[in-house]
Amino acid sequence: MQEFNFKQINNLLTGVILACELPTHDEINRRFITIHSFEYHSNGELLCWNKKIKSQQEGNNALFRIHVYTVPSEYIAKDYDINEACLTENKLIEVIGWQELYANILIYIKNLNKFVPQWHCDNPLE
Repeated sequence: MQEFNFKQINNLLTGVILACELPTHDEINRRFITIHSFEYHSNGELLCWNKKIKSQQEGNNALFRIHVYTVPSEYIAKDYDINEACLTENKLIEVIGWQELYANILIYIKNLNKFVPQWHCDNPLE
């Protein structure tokens, strides 16, 4: 099974959101996928990143959020503000551990090397 490289793992474990653009079958939309580790506060609020994960081994029990969404290309080209109401596809998947993470993202993309920190991707939401 394909796995993230050392740099990608370090990014996830230090709170960096990884993202990449997924292929689509039309020119009307652009599709993206993002991944980040997270934890819930005692009050149930979602935190952006699990500060307790200190090693790849601890990531075996970490919570990860996968966000798959599709945006009309026009919104990106015209630099419109994009919110969840604009999305034509909006899937949030929460998984536990590396194996479940890999199993879920390999459904969408076969080459994990395409994942980069979100600011290197044309990721309009994050």
